[in-house]
Amino acid sequence: MNIIDKSVNIRWEEIVKKLKHKGIRIHPERNTFYLSRIDEEMVRERKVHKYYKDEKVTCLVRFRVRSQTGEDLQFKEVVMEKTQTLLDLKKKHLNRRYGNTNQGRIIFYEEGKQEGIGEETLISTLNEQTVYVVFV
Repeated sequence: MNIIDKSVNIRWEEIVKKLKHKGIRIHPERNTFYLSRIDEEMVRERKVHKYYKDEKVTCLVRFRVRSQTGEDLQFKEVVMEKTQTLLDLKKKHLNRRYGNTNQGRIIFYEEGKQEGIGEETLISTLNEQTVYVVFV
């Protein structure tokens, strides 16, 4: 309310950008705001990710599985706990479909980059917006 009271000479669109409260909702057609008892954004987020209190403990990992010839075999989006590693991801999501991949190291790459990411890399260090590539 203080932000709205102090922003008398500012356009409504600019005021809306300053409002940062979980329960505030803006009605799109009427340009009015109201308070909601449920944080709908967080409800959707908790359907995908695990939380401990208010701390998110999982990450979304997006990756393409490619053959050695460069053919895309599969695109996956998986939710993994931040404390797990790419080796855990490999065991859980690649061994089932592509056989025992433990015979050789599988290296993940950021799509379009040449530098590999080792299996010991923690999931928490990966960027959720980046698509990774793994060759099998």
